[in-house]
Amino acid sequence: MRLIIKGKQFKVPQDLAEFAEQKIRKFEKRMPANAVIDLLFYDDRGPRGGLDKICEITLVLPGEKKPKYFSERSDSFRKSVNLIQEKLERELRKYKEKKNY
Repeated sequence: MRLIIKGKQFKVPQDLAEFAEQKIRKFEKRMPANAVIDLLFYDDRGPRGGLDKICEITLVLPGEKKPKYFSERSDSFRKSVNLIQEKLERELRKYKEKKNY
């Protein structure tokens, strides 16, 4: 599994990158070796605050025609990562069931 962590218009802090990598790497055993996860962080409203910390995942799985896109918005990047982790888990469960048939 290849994990790419990026920030849109800002540099992702090291502690946030490590937190996100730790959360996403949990699924490494359930994913094919050549899967790609592109994790993008951005602050929609800037310093004004609110529910504007967005985390997006683009998941490319082998054998799938189109990549899967997930997005979560909350008041902190860590909460967004936790929310998007649940969506990723559901999608990997579907992928595994589909491959078993």
